[in-house]
Amino acid sequence: MLLAVEGAAATSDELGRILDGLRAEGYEIVDDPLARAMGRPPSRRLALVVPIAGEGDTPNAVQAALRGYSVVAVNRAPRDVADRLYEDLRRFGRLQVRSRPQPTLDDGLADEERNLIELLAGGMSLGEAASALHLSRRTADRRLASARLALGASTTPELIARHRSRARG
Repeated sequence: MLLAVEGAAATSDELGRILDGLRAEGYEIVDDPLARAMGRPPSRRLALVVPIAGEGDTPNAVQAALRGYSVVAVNRAPRDVADRLYEDLRRFGRLQVRSRPQPTLDDGLADEERNLIELLAGGMSLGEAASALHLSRRTADRRLASARLALGASTTPELIARHRSRARG
């Protein structure tokens, strides 16, 4: 199991609920110092909690995954660091990301989603928009899917049209 917890989901109360849920599924949660925890035999049921505050913390999560442990990366790092970490962790299996971005306007979109839509509406491709926002293409694709879901659009042109109509009125 590879899990990244970020944003509002990384608050202590929400993280506590997530870890309690993992315990209920049979995981042993270890948030001891990693050096001591990684001295134990690897097990997919032994989940190491790895705090990520910056670039220097990402090797700990990758090393734990490489050794065969389940990893819960509690991400409070900048977006570019998080995206690189997520790409690395995906090499070891399916990564779940739990995040609850806080929408800032009544349209239900997070600022990152709104910025992406604006660039796409201006004629950029998804790859160009991702680059302009310093995102990986995969992250941009996830944000686009989230925005489509939020506005009930099944295609990107429909998303842009709905976004424009909401912005006007």
